[in-house]
Amino acid sequence: MKYIKKAIYFITNLERAIASITLTVMMFFTAVAVILRSFSKPIVGDYELTELFMLILIMTSLGYAERDNKHISIGIIVDRFPNYIQSLLNIIARMLTLIFCIIVSLIFLLNLIKNGETQSTELLRISFLPFKLLIVIGFLSWGLESLIRVASSLKDLLKKDGNEGGDGVHVD
Repeated sequence: MKYIKKAIYFITNLERAIASITLTVMMFFTAVAVILRSFSKPIVGDYELTELFMLILIMTSLGYAERDNKHISIGIIVDRFPNYIQSLLNIIARMLTLIFCIIVSLIFLLNLIKNGETQSTELLRISFLPFKLLIVIGFLSWGLESLIRVASSLKDLLKKDGNEGGDGVHVD
């Protein structure tokens, strides 16, 4: 399990680096596009490129956000439950996230296999193939990070359950 965790963390860290680089490039590209537009020299396809940059940024951030617990969660009702119940609901939520990520990845893969790659952007004719593969990788890394958190939560839950009768379980 230790080596699998390290491999998943490596992928997530690589994606985080790609997201950081993409954000920096997108920031400079947008600034240059705005400045050039003010001089009546617009960059052809700047909207398409910005949309593709956003897709790269979001897909490469999903796994990292899961690992560092940065996804938005609202616990108005759940926070009132005992810690043991919160832990169980947390495990269920992470399992549902894993299932969702697997389904999304499979749908994109099956779509690529079934239809081949004929789609591209309208103006610049950039193929959607690498971006669809990036969606698959992004969702799979999110799902794998969720799996790691499920395993960790289960381990903590079983450890606390055996020692303290189920009270005082730590929730991420």
